[in-house]
Amino acid sequence: MGPWGPGALLVQQTGHAGLVGADSASFPPAWGRGSFASLCLLSPSNPLPLGFDGSRQLSAQMTVAFVNPFSQHREEAVAFLEAVAREMEPLLKIQLCPEENEPVKNPSYDTMLAAYDQMIADAQAQLDAAETEAEKQAYAVILAEYEKMREDFLRYGAWQASEESIARYRAFAPQIIVIRNLGMGGDNASAFYELQNQFTQGLITADEFIEGVDGKLQMMMLEGM
Repeated sequence: MGPWGPGALLVQQTGHAGLVGADSASFPPAWGRGSFASLCLLSPSNPLPLGFDGSRQLSAQMTVAFVNPFSQHREEAVAFLEAVAREMEPLLKIQLCPEENEPVKNPSYDTMLAAYDQMIADAQAQLDAAETEAEKQAYAVILAEYEKMREDFLRYGAWQASEESIARYRAFAPQIIVIRNLGMGGDNASAFYELQNQFTQGLITADEFIEGVDGKLQMMMLEGM
């Protein structure tokens, strides 16, 4: 992998996710994305009762990177992971690190606010220059729409992660459960497909199919996969 050679850096599981969004009364409308680790979240307002005890939980996927202890380039691999951790996006830091609670402003805030102000100014100028009552009514409607858009932007678009949205995330974060990789996909998919193919062709019984799948899963769990 890169200059570190085979086995210097291994990645287990994959996923991508929505992070903490802009402030909203219900589900955050704006989502960030991360490339190193991530969570896939359901609505925080009504998580599904997925726990064995009936508790409400949110399913998640997470990418995990670690250094192969047998690599000849462990120092370089560790340095790479440290650099990735330092350069994590602010939203991702909030998601993964409970101590990270600094609000994140929309990087396009100033530009977008100036654009809304210009739209309103132009609409106001057109309204002032209107000659007929019909034109005045039309420009008044446009002006009201632009003012409402600006108001909504200030409320929902000014922050990628506001204090309120971070607080909501912290409130339901304990209900996030990382889905365990059972190893039935990726490089192991062919083994399970072979059993499935044998069963559908009538070469093995249902009990034999279940026993075969269970045996492979048990072996994977023993191997720590």
